[in-house]
Amino acid sequence: MKKIILVTLIAFTTSLAAAQNWAAVGVVSNAVHSLYTDTIDDVLYIGGGFKMLNGDTVFGIVKYDGSNFYRMGCGLGWDCSTTFIGNLGSSIYGAKGICRYNNEIFTTGAFSNSNGIQLNGLARWDGNNWQPMGTGLKNEYGGNSGGSSLKVLNNELYVCGYMDSCAGVAVNGIAKYNGVSWSAVHNIPRFNPNQSNYIYDMEIYNGDIYVSGNFYDSIGGDIWRIARWNGSQWVGVDGGMKGGIGDVNKMVVYKGLLYAAGVFESAGSNPHAKYIATWDGTKWENVGGGISYSGSAQISDMKVYKDKLYIVGWFSQAGGIPAKQLAVWDGVNWCSFDTTNTSFDNIILALGFYQDTLYIGGGFWSVDGDTNIARIAKYIGAGPDTCGNTTGINENKVQTEGLRVYPNPASNNVTIEWSKELQVQSLAVFDYLGREVLNEKLSNNTHSLQLDVSALPQGMYFLHLQTEKDLQTAKFIKQ
Repeated sequence: MKKIILVTLIAFTTSLAAAQNWAAVGVVSNAVHSLYTDTIDDVLYIGGGFKMLNGDTVFGIVKYDGSNFYRMGCGLGWDCSTTFIGNLGSSIYGAKGICRYNNEIFTTGAFSNSNGIQLNGLARWDGNNWQPMGTGLKNEYGGNSGGSSLKVLNNELYVCGYMDSCAGVAVNGIAKYNGVSWSAVHNIPRFNPNQSNYIYDMEIYNGDIYVSGNFYDSIGGDIWRIARWNGSQWVGVDGGMKGGIGDVNKMVVYKGLLYAAGVFESAGSNPHAKYIATWDGTKWENVGGGISYSGSAQISDMKVYKDKLYIVGWFSQAGGIPAKQLAVWDGVNWCSFDTTNTSFDNIILALGFYQDTLYIGGGFWSVDGDTNIARIAKYIGAGPDTCGNTTGINENKVQTEGLRVYPNPASNNVTIEWSKELQVQSLAVFDYLGREVLNEKLSNNTHSLQLDVSALPQGMYFLHLQTEKDLQTAKFIKQ
């Protein structure tokens, strides 16, 4: 394994002054797609579409110990001898998923080989080189396919992706490994007989296996982007996720609920659960007002760390407060990082915590215009600086793009006024758990509404005003 000395720290000194709360980690030639913290060896694995890191050829995956980077064999897709001249920034098929299982490191992606060894999207690290797992991941025609993620649950390794076979075993987008052999997961079928399942993630919640991604039942069932194994068959989850692209990128269990996040605009029968939603085994709920953006938002990754849920992606608000591509949820409130100063010019795709420090990776070329901090960065600030407040609001009026709410706090009635340009179509009120408590359909000629909130329990509530163009959000306190 070749060590890559981190010689670029001096060049990055100016980055700390410019970005204040973010520091550069290394010079990466293309997007970072995955971050995996190995607590056994105390290292951070970084995967993505990059060929180069700090001027050295690494190809799609690298190991970092907090000071130095280490190349892992020939990487994923390199022969250890070809010299690259010119377009070093062109993307490759690097690591999309990385994890430790049975004291070994595994990775998956759409890569084909390493140092002449055919891998086909799935590989194991032997300490010196990447080794294949049988014939790897294949499509129905026998061609190379790829994986999206790896996860260890109940002492089994799961790989999710868009493959029809794994190590020679017929599967449909998900397979599991017990340390000896690969097998299908409850004979999961093609939900659409004419199309392979694109499974991005899996999770176990209340004893049931859930899978999510980009798939649907083409013959009228309610399996749509998410499905559940109920012990005897694969079934839908309250109609699944729809609207926009609809994909469910990630799932995680947090504080007794299953969280699902992605690019969807509704979850089951809840039209207000956009981009992130919780499932309690019965129904989908909004998460504290969720996230929003002037166009289409998305959540790319989410992880639980120290009893908080962190999300990254492409969005500008979380729970009605400014949050630029990064936010944290504590089960009650959304909080954001450096909303006044920090600006990312492109999407954040991955997050991880290493040595108690937050790392992010993605396609961003700069932070606050500083191009020395690109594609991967670590947070050196004091923590979230703006949070929702469930105990009080200092301002008498909350205002969002021509929207105001008063009195605030309120006891019996609360008035919402908005400019006529907004053309509000509906108004909904959610409690701090994301449950809808009031809903009003409106005409475009209506510019104000008084709500009777006397029967509501004390606490914070979130307002969602759906306009012809976007979603306007605000909040008020019932005292």
